[in-house]
Amino acid sequence: MAWNGPIGGTDYSNVDFSKPPWVNGIAELTHDEVVWVIETIAPLEEQYLPDENTLISKFNNLTKYEKAINGDTYHCIKGYDPQVNTLGINASGIIQPVEESVTPVEEV
Repeated sequence: MAWNGPIGGTDYSNVDFSKPPWVNGIAELTHDEVVWVIETIAPLEEQYLPDENTLISKFNNLTKYEKAINGDTYHCIKGYDPQVNTLGINASGIIQPVEESVTPVEEV
């Protein structure tokens, strides 16, 4: 999923202000995008937690809002384990693999 932020931090023509991070809710991010956020925000967490509002604001300023997140997205990402979760996140939370049910075949 493409980030819902301004191109180059200045061109807002592609931004949908009715979707996260501009409104409440969890942004739709791929696994690689979630991992990038985890790695990029980690040094800021050491400096700004427990003040999550400042943390998220600093992160968004760092990315020039091009790859901005909101509090809902941040909380979802905090529960994301890249070793276990591999499908990213969406409005419902961490995407879980769909298990295919196997219908037993009756032998004749």
